[in-house]
Amino acid sequence: MEKARPWAKKTIDEIGRAAAKVMPDPDFYTLLGGFLAWTTVLFAYYGYNLVASLMIPVSAFVDALDGSVARLTRGSTKLGEFLDSVVDRLSDTAYFLTLYMLGLPAIGVVIGIGLAVTISYVRAKGELVGVEMRGVGLMERGDRIATIFVLALLASIHKIHLATILLWLMIALMAFTVVERSVKVAKSLKSLEAD
Repeated sequence: MEKARPWAKKTIDEIGRAAAKVMPDPDFYTLLGGFLAWTTVLFAYYGYNLVASLMIPVSAFVDALDGSVARLTRGSTKLGEFLDSVVDRLSDTAYFLTLYMLGLPAIGVVIGIGLAVTISYVRAKGELVGVEMRGVGLMERGDRIATIFVLALLASIHKIHLATILLWLMIALMAFTVVERSVKVAKSLKSLEAD
């Protein structure tokens, strides 16, 4: 997903220009994306499984507009970055709960939520001490959302067994990402301390 970032950024920026004319406040898109993420849980709860699955990329796309609109209007702010990070964690939780509502095992969902939060936490702590973390790890947020979308689609067409296997594979890759990011931060801090 990191390799697709330049293409995705260009596409989102084009749509962001139109969005900024309608609503120039980037926080609006952050909050709307978070709200739409939680509708996936409601749709799954009420049995609209395919709609729930399709709302995952829709909500993620709307959330991605905040950065584009911020660049085109007032620029990013510390408050906006903080709000985006908090809403992203809540959205991650919603996506995993949707998987549970679609029939995937609760233990896998709980572990997935924990690892998603930990991956983001390691990045935040790493960047706080000056370590560049973008592109580190196999399961960054975009990768997770794309994978969760595929899992939700499979579950919505009653391929629960296959979706469960892929869920555990994703969890393994997420755990590896936590380790990989942690090692990167530790090595960077050791080299700084050595200097």
